[in-house]
Amino acid sequence: DDRFTTRVIQRCKEIRASNLEDDWYRDVFAGLILRTRQIQLILKRTFRDGGDIGVLAWAARTLLELKLWACYTAKSRDNAMRFSKDMYIDCFTAHRAISKGIDALEEHPFKAEIELMHADTLVSLKPKMDAAGVTEKDPYLVLRPIARDTGWTAEYEAAIVTLSKYVHATALSVMHPVYKPKGLESAQDVFLMGAQNALYILDHISKHLKQVGLPDFD
Repeated sequence: DDRFTTRVIQRCKEIRASNLEDDWYRDVFAGLILRTRQIQLILKRTFRDGGDIGVLAWAARTLLELKLWACYTAKSRDNAMRFSKDMYIDCFTAHRAISKGIDALEEHPFKAEIELMHADTLVSLKPKMDAAGVTEKDPYLVLRPIARDTGWTAEYEAAIVTLSKYVHATALSVMHPVYKPKGLESAQDVFLMGAQNALYILDHISKHLKQVGLPDFD
């Protein structure tokens, strides 16, 4: 869409430079818009070039997830703060998963070196977690309850299952290049779904930014 130009990047810079609201609050909405722009560009280029439906499905699914986050964070300041904190919870969740993998290495010749390098990542992460009020026991946000809370359950349940058949290494996605079946969705259907959600995100966040006095995207 013509609205996702470099002007969007400049406006996000203006949002982050504003002295209204807290830094973390401004960054949540700038981040959502910048990520939406990145994914919709991939969606558009892939569709234009006749690319793989798996890539289209990944982009469309991600844009649906971003729409849920946009609705969730704009719904209340507490939600926006919770989402902001989830960044650190995500980082620690990944760190913990990697730690378990390292523990399972057993007799790996470089296990000690790997453990040391991995431990260094927690040294830099822990102070940020503490500053954000995040503990090692905090769970990460899950999208299904978010979909229910924001009124998008029907679309989420239908689209996530359908699009995931092309995103993951399912039999359908593996055999699609061979048989080229019509499958569950056409490339155009997937493209339109993603494009519509990208525009929804831009409009929804823009409306919210106006309400709180921050630069918008109109």
